[in-house]
Amino acid sequence: MNQKSAIRSAVLAAAALTLGLAACSSGGTTAQEGESTADGASWDTLEPMEFRMATFGGEDNIHSQPLNALAETMEEVSGGKLTFEIFYGGALVPSTEQGVAIANGITDMGTFFPAYTASDYPADEWASPLAFTPDDSPVVGSLQAIGTTLDWAYQTPEYLEDITSKGITPLLPRIQTSHAYNLLCKDEVTTLADVQGKRIRIGGPTHSAEVEALGGVPVALPNTEVFEGLQRGVIDCTVATLTDIVNVGLADAAQNFTFVPFSGWSSNVFGVNTGVWEAMPEFVREAFLDEGLPAYLEAFVQAEMTANVEVAQMEELTFLPPSDDIVDVLDEYHETVLESRRTATGTPLEDPSASLDRYLEISEKWLGLVQDAGYDGAPANWNEYIAAHNGELPDFGPWLELVLNDVVKANHES
Repeated sequence: MNQKSAIRSAVLAAAALTLGLAACSSGGTTAQEGESTADGASWDTLEPMEFRMATFGGEDNIHSQPLNALAETMEEVSGGKLTFEIFYGGALVPSTEQGVAIANGITDMGTFFPAYTASDYPADEWASPLAFTPDDSPVVGSLQAIGTTLDWAYQTPEYLEDITSKGITPLLPRIQTSHAYNLLCKDEVTTLADVQGKRIRIGGPTHSAEVEALGGVPVALPNTEVFEGLQRGVIDCTVATLTDIVNVGLADAAQNFTFVPFSGWSSNVFGVNTGVWEAMPEFVREAFLDEGLPAYLEAFVQAEMTANVEVAQMEELTFLPPSDDIVDVLDEYHETVLESRRTATGTPLEDPSASLDRYLEISEKWLGLVQDAGYDGAPANWNEYIAAHNGELPDFGPWLELVLNDVVKANHES
């Protein structure tokens, strides 16, 4: 089975499982401009269709670039029959309501974050604390994490049901968007003693618990207030990624970045309003799956990795390693997280312990796949990676082929 047939088979099979859609055929090809499908449908005869998407970032924001790539690709593939209106900067809906907007038809498709409304997505709530599990190396760990979260989501009907029951068809049901969060502070903070009593901004319960385990004081602040909070001394530090420094412009407020291995962020879905999806002609759906999703994923990885490299080379920042005692405390805490996932109650997962075993097995599988594909797993952080590779990123094509092939062939071939 070729790459495009595979990704089409996987997603349609997942939709058929959770929505009762008809089973897909893996042998078809996407109709190109001027070509007709078996039932005579073609881009030439298609009435123009416009789709609405929303994002909290600006047009060039790393969270917007995958949407831009998908829109540009689909407009080109369709010969202009498909067009997209993208609302940037939270102009239509805030980041916390992007999933609700898709479900209610305010937007037609887009990226949303189940963790922002955790009570509506209990399977996501169970999985989100596992975002600390990828390998430490930034490139290998990032690629491993995306493969793992997609693979696990496709294999977990209860997780898919949480999404489809809202009237959303998940085309990319789970992507770990951040390999790991770290620590940005006004002063140098590298040891466990340095963390004690520090007021540290957190974005959710996962990081709150990690900060408390280290002896810090978690402070909840909206992303838009972090810069002022650092400037005014409301907070001493913020749990952040390298890309947050650019997205929120934090380098003028704090310059000491310590690679404390806080958990990443894995609650990210690309979905389509189910009514909109089912109303599309089949060849249009196939084009989204064959052409749109690869464009989205490639742009996603390129945007995230490029931003990390750029920020890690900023001269105004000081990059620091954490002490062993910080790493040891977090390692011990993460062991308790694993046990809590295994014994969790009140989750839709039929067998949480089996789900955890499957998650960890899939994670190990993807670590091996990424390493076997030739990606360098030796550097422990972005500074080391840049030094080892002269600031150059690898070719992500082999990884993209793995994701679009192996996730599908292993789980949803039909």
